[in-house]
Amino acid sequence: MSAEPALYQPNSKVLFLSICSLHKKKGGTPEYARQESIASRLSPTLAASLLKKREEIRNLIWSGDISWGGIDTAELEYNNNLAPGAEFGGSADWAEYLPAISRYSGRFYLALGAEGRRKLIESRHHALFISGLYGLVTPTEPIQLYSCPLEGESVIQKAWTTDRLLTNVLIDYIVRNQVTRVFDLTSRNDYRNVIDWAYLKEKTGVDVLYCFTKMSAYDYALIEFGNLLREELLTWPEEKLLSIEPESTIEDVIFRAVSETREDLPKEHDIFILQKAAGEVPGLPAYSLDQIPQRLGIASGNSDIDSQFKKGRKGWVVSFTCEFRKNLSQYNDKKLQGRVLEAVAEIIVSPTTKRGDTIKPLSGPLAGQWRYRIGDYRLIYLPDEVAKRVSLIAVRPRGNAYDD
Repeated sequence: MSAEPALYQPNSKVLFLSICSLHKKKGGTPEYARQESIASRLSPTLAASLLKKREEIRNLIWSGDISWGGIDTAELEYNNNLAPGAEFGGSADWAEYLPAISRYSGRFYLALGAEGRRKLIESRHHALFISGLYGLVTPTEPIQLYSCPLEGESVIQKAWTTDRLLTNVLIDYIVRNQVTRVFDLTSRNDYRNVIDWAYLKEKTGVDVLYCFTKMSAYDYALIEFGNLLREELLTWPEEKLLSIEPESTIEDVIFRAVSETREDLPKEHDIFILQKAAGEVPGLPAYSLDQIPQRLGIASGNSDIDSQFKKGRKGWVVSFTCEFRKNLSQYNDKKLQGRVLEAVAEIIVSPTTKRGDTIKPLSGPLAGQWRYRIGDYRLIYLPDEVAKRVSLIAVRPRGNAYDD
C-alpha cells in the first residue's frame, strides 16, 4: 500500500456533494491508497461501520435478491471481478482500482471533463460522491468496477438509511473538517433521500443549499452541475461561496434552502413519467385518425372536429400511451377531452411545424418530443416523420409538464 501524501487535501468550509454514475471506466491497478479514502478521515468506529456495511452490500450483490433492469446484479458485467478488497475490510489481492473521479464516466463527470476533474482534486473545497456500493467516497478514493443500483426505496437504499449510517458518516466528516455549507448536487431524490437532512443540520448546524436547474431535472441536471463547477464554483474563494443566498441563480442553476424544486421548474418525477411513457411507443398499436375518438371512448362534442376525424389524414396514424389514456380518464373533463381531440386533429396536419406558443419542440431530457398548449394543460406527443405516426404521450397540467 502506498504511503504517499494524499492528493485530496481540501481545507475550506465548503462541501460539494454529488453522486456516482451508471457508466464507469474499466480497468485499474492493484494498488489501494487508503490515505485517499473517506474511511481514513473518519473516527475509527464509523470507519469500521462503513467498511462493514460496504461488505454487507457487496454480498447482497451476489445474493440474487437485487436486480437491475430485470437482470440479477450478480450477472452484471461490472460485478464480474468485484473482490473483497481493503475497502470492504478484506485482503483480496486481485482487486483493480481507479480513483472515483476517474472510474465514474456519467453525465456529471463528462461535463467536468479533464479540466474539471483536475480542478476538483486540486480545489480547496471538499467534494464527496454518494455511491450505492461504497456509501460515500472522496474524488481520489480507489474503487473497483461495480454496478449497484440505488433506486427508489431499494434494498440498497434501506441498507444505508438504517440507523442513519450514511448520515452519521457525513456528519462525522463535516464536523471533523469544520464544514459550514453543503451544496447538494445530487439531482435525484433516491440519492438525496439516503441522507437525513433535518438530523444532519440539527447535529452540525451546517447550512445546505439544494441545487436545481431551469432547463432539466433528474440525471440531466448533472450536466449543468458539472459545467457550473468546472467554469465557476471550484475556483471561487470560500467567502464567495458562503455568500450565495437561497433562490440565487448562477447560469441555469438555482440554489434553494429546501430540498424541493419550484413549481415553475422541471420536476424529476414528471420527466421520469414522460420518458417511461415514451418508452412504450415502439410496441403501441396505431390507428387512423377517425378511429381515435372511439378507441379513447370520448367524443369532441364539436361537429366540425367530428367531421375532421371522419375524413382522417391520409398517410398519418396515431397511437397513444397508457399514461395518455389515464390522464384523460383522471381529469374527467368533457370540455378538456374535446379540446384534446381538436388538438390531435390539428397536430396531425403538420406535427413538426412550430406554431407560436401553441406547438413547440421540447429539449433536454425530452428532446424529440413536442408539446401542444391547451390552456393550462400541455399535450405531449412524439412525432415520427419516417413512420408517419404521432404518438400521444401524456396530457398534464402546466405546472406538472416539462414546458419550454
